[in-house]
Amino acid sequence: MSEIYIANDLIRYIYKETSAEENVHIQHLLQHHLQAIEEYKELSGTIGSLESVALNAHPTSISLILEHFHQQAELI
Repeated sequence: MSEIYIANDLIRYIYKETSAEENVHIQHLLQHHLQAIEEYKELSGTIGSLESVALNAHPTSISLILEHFHQQAELI
């Protein structure tokens, strides 16, 4: 089984996007394969960090986008 395949499945598992059958398979991996356990811990931590990051656009960027939107709306 390739590492990319495992990582993709683990990401889907963390986001609860796997089927019941896939969950059984992944849970088996997490109980019996050290590499899968380590990958799961790393991905869980990374995903947790990403979810806690707040993304804010710079006010100038927002103004430019709104200006462009209004210009396009006038053309319609």
